[in-house]
Amino acid sequence: MDKKDIATRFSRYAKFYDSFSDIQREICRQLINEIKVKPQEILEIGSGTGFYTDLLQKKFPASRIASLDISEEMVKIAKKRIEKSQFFVADGEEAPVKRRFSLITGSSCFQWFFNLRESLFQYKGILKEEGEILFSIFGSDTFQELREIVEMPTFLKSKMELAEIMKELNGSLREERMIEEHPSLLSFLKKIKYSGEGISIRHGLWTKGVIENLEKAYKSRFKRIVATYQIFFCKIS
Repeated sequence: MDKKDIATRFSRYAKFYDSFSDIQREICRQLINEIKVKPQEILEIGSGTGFYTDLLQKKFPASRIASLDISEEMVKIAKKRIEKSQFFVADGEEAPVKRRFSLITGSSCFQWFFNLRESLFQYKGILKEEGEILFSIFGSDTFQELREIVEMPTFLKSKMELAEIMKELNGSLREERMIEEHPSLLSFLKKIKYSGEGISIRHGLWTKGVIENLEKAYKSRFKRIVATYQIFFCKIS
């Protein structure tokens, strides 16, 4: 999946995102409590529909916030939600940011970076003295149940990979896991679809028959339709 595909997917389902992103909102609430600095200038990566932006603005009303998102439709929704913040349609991995910031932060978006290590080094280069980079990122154990059933590989980074990157940057990480239960596999797949995530079955399409067979296998293996989210809260200063 390339960046154009990612932007298209998030834009296509932007109007549904808030109805299917309760896990992402909970992660935002935890992430905001991790901030220890009192920033004057904030750079937000992956603003989405503006939920985390709103939390930042309420916690730091005097701060200047610049928010980036790769999806034009997401940015349109965020602008309607929050008038004071500056929003830009841009790829956070490639945006030519020249200003310096005392807080660079983003929730549940850094897993989409193709070269996370390089991007974090670049962001550290525009960090003000005493500033911090703080972000949340999904780990490779996310949706481990579904991946086991369909033998689906993951592009998400493991704890070991993230720990190595954090070590290079003199950063730290904290792991948390959240478990969701769904009434059916179809409802779980709908949530993945409308929250912008993309998945594919190795040998076939998500037809009605395929979903029914997978649900039987899922319940046979796990008794219920459960989904694990592995989340890392990462900090660099």
